[in-house]
Amino acid sequence: MVGPTSASLSDNFHLAECYCQYNLQLSHTYPTLFFQDQYLDKFFALVHALDEHVFPVRIGDMRIMENNLETELKSSIAALNSAQLEPVVRFLHLLLDKLVLLVVRPPVIAGQIVNLGQASFEVMASVVNRLHKYLDTSQDMHGRNSLLSSYIHYVFRLPSTDPSSSSPGPGGLGGSVHYATMARSAVRPASLNLSRSRSLSNSNPDISGTPTSPDDEVRSIIGSKAMERCGNRMSSHTESASFLQTLTGRLPTKKLFHEELALQWVVSSGSVREGALQQAWFFFELMVKSIIHHLYFTERLESPRKNRFPERFMDDIAALVSTIAGDIVSRFQKDLELVERINTSLAFFLNDLLSVMDRGFVFTLIKTYWKQVSTKLYALQNPTLESLRLDFLRIVCSHEHYVTLNLPCSLLTPPASPSPSVSSATSQSSGFSTHIQDQKIANMFELSIPFREQHYLAGLVLSELSVILDPDNEGMFGLHKKVVSVVHNLLSSHDSDPRYADPEVKARVAMLYLPLIGIVMETLPQLHDFTESHNQWGRPGCPQGAAVGSCGEETEGEGNSMISQTVAMAIAGTSTASPMSRPSSFLLNSQTGRQHGSFSAESSRSLLICLLWVLKNADELVLQKWFTDLSVSQLNRLLDLLYLCVSCFEYK
Repeated sequence: MVGPTSASLSDNFHLAECYCQYNLQLSHTYPTLFFQDQYLDKFFALVHALDEHVFPVRIGDMRIMENNLETELKSSIAALNSAQLEPVVRFLHLLLDKLVLLVVRPPVIAGQIVNLGQASFEVMASVVNRLHKYLDTSQDMHGRNSLLSSYIHYVFRLPSTDPSSSSPGPGGLGGSVHYATMARSAVRPASLNLSRSRSLSNSNPDISGTPTSPDDEVRSIIGSKAMERCGNRMSSHTESASFLQTLTGRLPTKKLFHEELALQWVVSSGSVREGALQQAWFFFELMVKSIIHHLYFTERLESPRKNRFPERFMDDIAALVSTIAGDIVSRFQKDLELVERINTSLAFFLNDLLSVMDRGFVFTLIKTYWKQVSTKLYALQNPTLESLRLDFLRIVCSHEHYVTLNLPCSLLTPPASPSPSVSSATSQSSGFSTHIQDQKIANMFELSIPFREQHYLAGLVLSELSVILDPDNEGMFGLHKKVVSVVHNLLSSHDSDPRYADPEVKARVAMLYLPLIGIVMETLPQLHDFTESHNQWGRPGCPQGAAVGSCGEETEGEGNSMISQTVAMAIAGTSTASPMSRPSSFLLNSQTGRQHGSFSAESSRSLLICLLWVLKNADELVLQKWFTDLSVSQLNRLLDLLYLCVSCFEYK
């Protein structure tokens, strides 16, 4: 069967989108509306029969009784894959609303709960993939189908939690018919059997609250007793539902779409799972909007994050992230285009979760991804996988509260009046006199375990920078510009952010990047040599216009270093009277120091401007203390680096 051409569908795309909401209103007013496709017509007719509880259902010459409604409904859902695409596009919003409602509220037919969540999820994945395939000209810059994106942004909302409401949620299914909370499938992957306590109800976080009526109290008591007696979720739910229907005449009605979507995605397999992966962005964004709507309408946005979601849902999210990270690691060499889309979608999903879920839990998800990718990179040094991890990190770190997430407020308190001299630095009256305080200062300038634990995301960024710029990682040479760009963009955003305009606040932000100084110092031999055009002015200590190497015996005696030993010793606060051997310096012009290759001028310039931003905005007292603890060779390298900055940014 030859599908419709992209051109013909594109011609009708805008018209279909304009009339979609009109058709949604019309379908509620005229239930017998003909949907221009036999499969769509049958599906909507059966859903309408459930809505109005009217039997038998007549579809053409077919008469469907209530006793075979379940079979016909399941077959009509499966047959939606065969529906013509143009009618599907025209009634897409209405179709998706009905499928969402069937996931959230499986109907009760002839006294039995009908599990339609899996079938609805499968069809949803199939429809989304068909739209992406045939409406490829209607995609935005991120590869998202515009019609699907507009559905999430403008149309999707949580179904009404009251089944007898006169104004039903999307898709209707209100009226007199009862809807039961579908129990989760008893067949769950072994990866989901996590050692966490299971709450009574994953679908109604308020079930343990104060009952609003005697019926609510009976429902809570009977439901909890049934759950305690039965280990199997499906059987316990059926027993509970039976009790509730007998005693109260009603069934549990509330179910959360994001919880069911996460579950169905985790337990899916085969072509269904592959279809969901192909358009992971759609299901991730749908899940996030469901979460936000749930928190807003239940007034939980101000509640503690650890109490917002049941642990079972968090288990499903953890399992989902773990399996998708495994797919990225195992498939990046086979289908890079797909893996890039999945990697980006997962990063944006975790970025969104940082705004609504417990941040410690989201950091655990990031760690899960990081561990799987790192394990693969350890076995296979592949720049493509490293590039994917950089993209992931860049998106996660683009969060609006990135600085706050890194906990920039350290407990370290600088002294009131430090001195650059050695005697003062070692004085008992100095605030830096104790070993613990000295160690804290050292940890602030190193990618130490305490630093990475306190400043998690910043630690990941700087660790990536250190690993990729390592001269021993020759295979990562092509990623120098990319990783430097990540750091440069972060610092640019901090510098232009009005929230950090105050110098004291900016100093706290700069503390997150103090290890950058040491990283750049280590890469000094690899940086582009901007001093070649600067030598006409002579090195420090030479007369203006003197040629390099003509500064007398001092220069040669210093090992041809840019910075004299006298200057370095003075900065370190060390007496120059005591004779000391001159450590070898890393020369910019040394060929041995450049055996691993050099940075481009653009990357070197970006890295140096990052260094200068940190030095400019960091706490001067902390910097002074760190300078006094540097060795002479380290001071020489730092001064050589600053000399390179002067050569790079001077006005010529």
